[in-house]
Amino acid sequence: MSFGVSIGDILKLLEIATRVYKNCRDCPGEYKTLTNEARNLTNLLEDISDKYDAIPASKRQQLVDVYGTCVELLQELDKILIHYNGLDSKSKRAWDRLKWDEQRSRALREKLTSSVVMLNTFYTSLIHDNQVLILEALGRLERDYRGGHREESLVSVGKIVSGVAQEENEDEDDAAWPQIIRDLEDVGVSSRDVEDYRDFIVDWFVRAVNEGRLMEERDEPQSLATFPQGLSIALPVPSNERVQGMPSYETPRFPPPAPELRPLPSPTSNFPDLRSASPSLDSPTTQADPKALTAVQTPQTASISNPIQSSIDENGSSTEGNLIWTAQQIVAAWEERDFVAAETLLEKQLAAVEGGGTINTGQPDRRVLLHLIGVCASYSGNFLKAKHLFQRAFNGIYLSGGNIDDGDIAAARWLGDTCLHLNEPHNTAFAWGVALEGLTARYGTSRDLTWRVYEELDLLNRLLQSITTVAHSFRRNFDPTDIFLSSHAKEKSSLMISVLSRMDKIASNISTPDHMHALAKGINTTAELQSPRPRTDSNFAETYLVEPLVSSRAWPLQWDATFSPGDAILLQRNMSFQLPRNPMVPPNLSFVEYTPTVGLVHAKNLHYITKRDIKWLAETVQAGLREMGIEYRCGIGATLICRLNQRSDNFAFFEGIGIKFRKVQFRSLYGLKVTPVLWATRGVPTQGNGFLSLKARKGTEGFRDIIKGFLERAEDEEKIAESQLKTKPSWKSSKSLKLSSEKGT
Repeated sequence: MSFGVSIGDILKLLEIATRVYKNCRDCPGEYKTLTNEARNLTNLLEDISDKYDAIPASKRQQLVDVYGTCVELLQELDKILIHYNGLDSKSKRAWDRLKWDEQRSRALREKLTSSVVMLNTFYTSLIHDNQVLILEALGRLERDYRGGHREESLVSVGKIVSGVAQEENEDEDDAAWPQIIRDLEDVGVSSRDVEDYRDFIVDWFVRAVNEGRLMEERDEPQSLATFPQGLSIALPVPSNERVQGMPSYETPRFPPPAPELRPLPSPTSNFPDLRSASPSLDSPTTQADPKALTAVQTPQTASISNPIQSSIDENGSSTEGNLIWTAQQIVAAWEERDFVAAETLLEKQLAAVEGGGTINTGQPDRRVLLHLIGVCASYSGNFLKAKHLFQRAFNGIYLSGGNIDDGDIAAARWLGDTCLHLNEPHNTAFAWGVALEGLTARYGTSRDLTWRVYEELDLLNRLLQSITTVAHSFRRNFDPTDIFLSSHAKEKSSLMISVLSRMDKIASNISTPDHMHALAKGINTTAELQSPRPRTDSNFAETYLVEPLVSSRAWPLQWDATFSPGDAILLQRNMSFQLPRNPMVPPNLSFVEYTPTVGLVHAKNLHYITKRDIKWLAETVQAGLREMGIEYRCGIGATLICRLNQRSDNFAFFEGIGIKFRKVQFRSLYGLKVTPVLWATRGVPTQGNGFLSLKARKGTEGFRDIIKGFLERAEDEEKIAESQLKTKPSWKSSKSLKLSSEKGT
């Protein structure tokens, strides 16, 4: 469960627990004694599912541990009870007499009781957690605000949010804060807890206002015909006919095509998923042409208060209506994970904003639109474009910590990830260094976000020496990066020196022996960073696309929750690693100079075996990889490391797969074995629950079949050539045949 536990996982476990409880309750045999424990476990899982959205990040790991224990036990019980209850009465009596084991029954009961105790402990700590209580209270306040019951409080909320946005007006902020305290006291939160969690509460209000969740609910109009004449063009009425050039996100996607092999000349090309030989729902899909879709989704009708006349362009259409309509299509495309269509629509929205487009609440934030376009480009695999866009989303040319806001931090983190996909670790080190400086200046080193960026930078420097290399290059008046070119070289140099100093300071503050020992172990401490980053809200509200950003604290998609920094760094390290070469051995064969052996028993696990020598096998595999356009490097232990550009559910990423060469012991046989996926730069979010849980497929059956396929073809060609050589008469035999024929005549 390194990828976390989603609400879908909890609901699935609740379904199994409910079935186990009912089967225990209706069971006539000895399993009926487990009914009480099964019922308690079911009730606790139901309570946890109700409060899942309020679980703080600090308690997610505890939930993962409890979940892992429960799922194994419930799956075992479910299998036993389904089989037992499916028997007839006579068979059940025989089962009870022959199969029932008192010791096993006691062990099952103890496991079930232990799971109940762990779940109860977790739930008890959850319902008494101050942050959870405050979050639930804020939810009740949100309903009051939307119902129009606390109109006087909205003024205070507006003052606090505007103060955060302008980062000034502290006196006005302090004057409005008592009203928020009184509101939270009304819903059961003490004033002391409100003061202790002030930053958390303010951040919640900023995001709620930015997403429009505190606006008073109004009745939806029956039809657009009831609007005043002045609004008849503000929200265009979509027809059931096809609109030229407008994609539909209502119709289901076309079935994915079967995988094809295409060369991979660059990281931006779309390489198919080689792990699966047959098409499935998880197979790579092609992006659908928006013009090929035949239906248009009807957008939700927005409720408008205090209508004013919208600006009208030359064609008589409403700029405001166009912005709202495009924003609705962007959100729909994003929810469908059609990132190419979302990117196109976002570019259209950006062009309208840069052309002066606006609505009555103001103009959308251009930097947010640039950032979201870059996110779509990164997800779809156009990393070069994403690299350019994240730099454009950066605010200004100054890189000191005080000049970096939350939007800059988000852009710098995404930029570093993108550069790592492009095999540019020096750029990654610099971009992540900018993010570390910004986080430290704004939030300090004790925040989880700051610590996470520090750990990623530390791993990057330990395995690739990227930060040290960049810092030393600046000291020699050489800039090894090609990002932030508008910033002065002296400022970039000062930033890297500051990053190195700050990292040393953070490391020196780690006083626990266990952590120091873990840092000393180096690569063995990357288990946490090999999993994707902490989950974040994967969706963004429509208001981000049509209204000004209230505060940079509410910046959408502040980091790539699908990215696995540990895997990406390890893949980069293995692809850039060069073995010392023996001058007596050809370069393409030096990695198999000492081929490990396997016994006859383990030889059956090899995926391909040949009687030809290791030279032929290694050269044939490398020639096939070059023909397919797959990048590879020679690794330690007679291993080729291959980097594949993959696509799954419209997410583009890289995978690292190994091909190990072996000699069969006591035989003149050589073979190879294709490893499972060793590293994947992204985990693919599961459908239906945002990015709360990710999946990572380790199978490489498709790639293995392709390797076997071109090896078999090469061996067949060799056999044909050898047979032709045997049947062709030699020079001596042909001469003797000619002399004998002359004598005969």
